[in-house]
Amino acid sequence: MGMNRKILFFDLDGTLWDRAENIPSSTREALARARRQGHLLFVNTGRTRVFALREALRTLEVDGLVTGCGTRLEWRGMERASMGWGAGESCLLYDRMLPGREALDTVERLEKHGFRLLLEGPEYMYADMDKFRDDPYMRSVRRRSGETLRDLETWRGRWEISKMTCDMARSADREAVLEEMRKSWNVFVHHPDVCELVPPGHDKGTGIARLCALLDWDIRDTVAFGDGENDTDMLRTAGVGVAMGNGAPGALRAADYVTAPLEEDGIRRAMEHLGLLG
Repeated sequence: MGMNRKILFFDLDGTLWDRAENIPSSTREALARARRQGHLLFVNTGRTRVFALREALRTLEVDGLVTGCGTRLEWRGMERASMGWGAGESCLLYDRMLPGREALDTVERLEKHGFRLLLEGPEYMYADMDKFRDDPYMRSVRRRSGETLRDLETWRGRWEISKMTCDMARSADREAVLEEMRKSWNVFVHHPDVCELVPPGHDKGTGIARLCALLDWDIRDTVAFGDGENDTDMLRTAGVGVAMGNGAPGALRAADYVTAPLEEDGIRRAMEHLGLLG
């Protein structure tokens, strides 16, 4: 492969699209130009597959997905132009699911300390929506997810998941619980009340490293774009890490280059700055 050909990895929320999942036209045009230059485009998101493959993403020509903070890798192969994202239409390279007993033990421990949970897998998510009646974000998740959001209690112990997101607002001893969780989980704290629990050895950075190893690609020929705390590992792992201008402090510190915010054509500006558009 040519020295100038890169794999480009993009976070979704706050990087490729806004809170309403709108992708700026400048971003769409930049991605199309990058593909014409021969670069490969991968989404690299904390969302699991079922919540990442939104309609807006299906309208983009991307070559692969790194989802669930590096717990699942797939790509459309060399015949990418004729392939989609349905069953059998992409090549699953790696998939880390949580054993049922491990997931159940963790959920029960967290529930005992007042945590409210969203369990996330590649095909379904699980939540007790009665506990989230006052949560506008979770109401939005339910509205957008439809039948792919299952009742946590109905499916208790039969969840098919790879990670979980926790609302800690009602926990009086959250710091002690997090310290305990860090012994067996990769913990990302996005907000004083919200954290992600990901299997150890998995984050967006290991997703890049694992994909490059599977594709025999020099990791130095990668560029990552992100804005959140869980993008920090990705930005440090890639050959070049680009943070959005309004990104989280950890992302800004980890980046090699800081571009403009999403709404100010940040992706296009960064890609032009790096010479990715020809």
